[in-house]
Amino acid sequence: MIGSLVIHSRTLIFFFYPSNLQDTDVIARDFIDGVSAWSTPKITDELDRAMTMANKEVGHLIAPLGK
Repeated sequence: MIGSLVIHSRTLIFFFYPSNLQDTDVIARDFIDGVSAWSTPKITDELDRAMTMANKEVGHLIAPLGK
């Protein structure tokens, strides 16, 4: 359950505060009419720390699978 929470948290943070976008990524602004009016809000310090922590945790969850 923790793994699921971490993965979903990362997905939602990236959806609303995208970084390092690829052409095939789906983000919040893809669902807004009048995209020119949409500007991605600045990520809060708390969410930025949560994303960093989630990235590290996912790495630890996946690493044992590669052994």
